[in-house]
Amino acid sequence: MKTLKLGVILLTLLLAGMAMVPCVSAASDTEKVKILDVDHVTLPQLQFDASQQEIILNDELILMDPIETSQIKQSFISAKDGKSVKIPAGAIIHHSDKSVTTVFDSEGKQLFAANDADAGIVFTPRGYKPATFVCEIPSGSFVDAKESTIYISYNGKLILTIIDNNKNKSTTTKSGTLAYNPTWREEYIEGAQSAALSNIGQFTANWNVPASPRYLYVDPSNPTRRSQLAIWNGITTNDESYLIQPVLEWAWKDRASSPEPGQVWTGASWFAYPGSSSTLHSTRISGIYPGDNIEGDMLFNHFNNYWTITFRDTTRNIQTTYMTSQNAMPNTNVKIQIYLETVSRASIPNNNYMCGDSTFTNFYLVNTNGQNVMPGTIGSGVNSVWTDLPGLSVGNSWPSRIILDTAN
Repeated sequence: MKTLKLGVILLTLLLAGMAMVPCVSAASDTEKVKILDVDHVTLPQLQFDASQQEIILNDELILMDPIETSQIKQSFISAKDGKSVKIPAGAIIHHSDKSVTTVFDSEGKQLFAANDADAGIVFTPRGYKPATFVCEIPSGSFVDAKESTIYISYNGKLILTIIDNNKNKSTTTKSGTLAYNPTWREEYIEGAQSAALSNIGQFTANWNVPASPRYLYVDPSNPTRRSQLAIWNGITTNDESYLIQPVLEWAWKDRASSPEPGQVWTGASWFAYPGSSSTLHSTRISGIYPGDNIEGDMLFNHFNNYWTITFRDTTRNIQTTYMTSQNAMPNTNVKIQIYLETVSRASIPNNNYMCGDSTFTNFYLVNTNGQNVMPGTIGSGVNSVWTDLPGLSVGNSWPSRIILDTAN
C-alpha cells in the first residue's frame, strides 16, 4: 500500500514538472510539420505571352485552393470590376525589372500580367504597396525564402512561388524622431520597442480591441486611400528589414472575403522579407469587435528552425497563422515592437478618425533555451511628425503593461 502511494506521489510530481516546461520547449524534433526542401524545388519554364492584354489589379492577390486553370483564365477575361484576383494553388508570381507582375499556373502557363504602376494601392504594415505586391496565403502555410525567391508550401506541398527580378525593391520612407528610434516610419503613430536581443524563442502579448473610430475617411481624389489602422506586436531585425507580426486591422475589409473597405476590425498575420517586393499575410479573419482580447504570438521552433506567427481573438476563439523558416526570418539580433500604425498623416485628418486606447499586457519573452530575456526597460513614445492629433501618449509600465493612448 505504501509503495502504491509513493508511486502516485512520484507520478504527480513528474506531471507537475512537465506542466512547468516553458512553451518554447514544447515543440520537438518529432513534431509533424511537413517542411518543403526548397533546395530541391524545380520550377517549370515560364511561358510569357506578350500578346495577352494586361489587366488592372485594384486589390491584393488571394491564393486559393486548387481551381481549374480554365476557370481562372475565364474569370480574368470576364472580370470588369477590378476586385481581388484569386490565383490557383501552385501559381508562380514573377516581378520583372520592368515593373510588370506576371502570374503563371503550376505548369508555367501565363494566366495574366499587370503593370505595377497601374495597380491599386494597398496599405500594408510596411506602408503603401501596389496591389501586385500583396498576397493572401492560406492559414497554416509555410513560408521559406532563398535570395530573391519566396516559396510557400502547405503540408509539404508547394502552393506558391514568388520570383522577384525587380531591381527597385519597394521601401518605405522614414521620418520623425524619437530618442530611442531616430528614424521612425511616418505611418508609425506611437508605440514601444526594445533594443536588440541576442535571440528570441517566443514573444507573446495580449491587448484589447479599442473603441472604433467615429468615421472612416476616404480620400476623394483616390478612394483606395482611407483611414486604415493597424495595432500589433512584432519581431524585427535590428535594421528592421525583416518583420513578422500578428496585426489587428481597422477598415481593411468589410468582411474577410471582400475587397471593399468597411468600418470593422479584422486580423491577419503578416510577413515582410527584404529580398522580395512582395508582402504576405495569412487568411484574414473577421467577426472581431471592440472589447475582444487579442493575442499575438511568435514562437520559434529551435529543433527545426522555423517560426509560427499567430493572430488570435481569444474572446471569439478564432485565429489565423503561418510558419516561416529561419532563412526568411532570423531569430538572432532581433528586437520586439508594439505599434499603432496608419497609412499616412493625410489619412487621419483629426481624432474623429482615430480609435480608442489599446492596453498591451501579459508579455512573455524568452530565448530559445526558455530563459526569460525580458529587458528591464523599453523605449516608447509618440512619433514627432504626428502634431495634428492631440491626446496621443504612451503609458509605459513595462513589463506590466504598455498603453497606446489616444484622445478617444
